[in-house]
Amino acid sequence: DRSNALQVIKPLAETAPATADFFIEYRLERDRVRSERSDLLREMLASAKTDEARQKAQEAMLKLVQEKQREAEMENLIKARGFADALVFVREGLVSAVIKTQSLTREEVMQVADVIGRVSGARQEDITISAKP
Repeated sequence: DRSNALQVIKPLAETAPATADFFIEYRLERDRVRSERSDLLREMLASAKTDEARQKAQEAMLKLVQEKQREAEMENLIKARGFADALVFVREGLVSAVIKTQSLTREEVMQVADVIGRVSGARQEDITISAKP
C-alpha cells in the first residue's frame, strides 16, 4: 500500500553472523557489484559500433556515478544527524534507507525522509526507512 506518506519498517532481522557488521558488509558488496557494472559498461563503450550505442553506454556510466554520489551524500547527511551509520539505496525512483539504531521515532523518520527527499528528489511515498541495530 503506497498511500502512506512514509513506510516505517520494523528493525530488520539479523541475517549476517554477529561478528560481521551488516553496514560494512553491505558497502563492500555494493562496491563489488558497482565495479562489475562499471567494467561491463566500459566494455560496452569500447566495443560500441554506433554513436547511439556509445551514447547509451556513456549515459549509463554517468547514471551509475551519480547514483553512487547521491547515496553517499544521503548517508553522510543522515549520519550528521547523529545516527551511528546509514545505508541508502536508490533504484528507479525508489529510495530505501537502513539506519543503524534500535528503533526510530516518528520525528527521526521525518528527518531522514527530509534528507532523502531533498537530495534524491524522491516523493515521500517512494521512501522506505528501516532501523537495524
